[in-house]
Amino acid sequence: MASSSHITGSDRTWLPIDQLLRVPDTHLHHPQLLLISNADARNHRRYNYLSWQVTHPPTAVAWSEGKWYEFHHSLTTGQPYHEGHHIEVYPTRYTQTPKMNRHPRSTYRSEAHERLSKQTAQEAHTEKGTTSKERPSEQT
Repeated sequence: MASSSHITGSDRTWLPIDQLLRVPDTHLHHPQLLLISNADARNHRRYNYLSWQVTHPPTAVAWSEGKWYEFHHSLTTGQPYHEGHHIEVYPTRYTQTPKMNRHPRSTYRSEAHERLSKQTAQEAHTEKGTTSKERPSEQT
């Protein structure tokens, strides 16, 4: 069970480390809800926790009292806590999605790359036309 305390104007609800990996049945095997292991060299918290990978940067989340909360890490106590900021970690059935919807960032980059290629080709064509108009002696 989480415990509360009041520290300098903020309400902190301390979270037991052994309950950070609790997940409701509606979110089991959710593809964007990832376990961050305490063995991961990038994890400086020294305990396992869940990360919601839809936001940028990914958000550390905890299921507490029937809601998802963004949680923080106290440097002084080394313990996780939340300040009541409820976030929406929506339940999703894992289904196969069409290939073009799997990686929206890749699709965006491809479209941007295509636009840039077209723009570069158009500029090169325009420069070629300008060059040939300026130097008629080179055309013959």
